[in-house]
Amino acid sequence: MERLLGHPVTATCQTDEAGRRRNQDAIVRAGYRYAESSVQYDAPLTGDDMVGGIFSAMSADRLPSTQGRATFTAEVRDALGGRDKVTERIGVWLQFGTPD
Repeated sequence: MERLLGHPVTATCQTDEAGRRRNQDAIVRAGYRYAESSVQYDAPLTGDDMVGGIFSAMSADRLPSTQGRATFTAEVRDALGGRDKVTERIGVWLQFGTPD
């Protein structure tokens, strides 16, 4: 993905440990009791699913041109080496605060 996008892919949407810790600290500072739950599952993804997910996570100013999108999509398909689907391991964390 980094090669195709032309820049490092580092955004975690605060799902990494440090981001979750920041959220936890903010919830506790706001005076709530912190709770967290998580679920993990395998998601089958097509090349189009992958491309759509990538484009939907990008800001409008970072999206490739229409031609660039077609080229990017073709390169993702090529990178999959002829596979129609891949499996991504998904982790979802729910963080919330409850009043004491």
